[in-house]
Amino acid sequence: MDSRRRRLCMSSVAAALASVPPLHALSQCGADGDDFRVTLLGTGSPQPSVERFGPGVLVQVAGQVLLFDCGRGVAQRLVQAHLKLGAADKLFLTHLHSDHTVGIPDLWLTGWLEPPWGQRRGPFQVFGPAGTRQLMEHLEKAYA
Repeated sequence: MDSRRRRLCMSSVAAALASVPPLHALSQCGADGDDFRVTLLGTGSPQPSVERFGPGVLVQVAGQVLLFDCGRGVAQRLVQAHLKLGAADKLFLTHLHSDHTVGIPDLWLTGWLEPPWGQRRGPFQVFGPAGTRQLMEHLEKAYA
């Protein structure tokens, strides 16, 4: 796909996401009975908005709670979705722009709180593009 067509496609996706209200959940039951749920926690941009928190997509499948991007307000949206902050133990970053990463310290550090908020039982795993390891190492140093 050429770059012009890719930009048009991405613009269409971004426009579609911008019109979706926060905490909009889409559920699907597969042919084998495995349910999955996708919840848009935030579809905002770098501009602060209480109506559209920063980017975050929650995917619940096969007993796993996966988070894609961690923008501003993701921790609050998880609470609104009635999930403990420690439930999201895997974070996948699409890219390292601040509006996709600024919520990491909040989710990561508050996930260890005692019930009813946190209850993270294992490591907080973060996957992403080049630079993700350094981002997490520097956050760990900053909050040591």
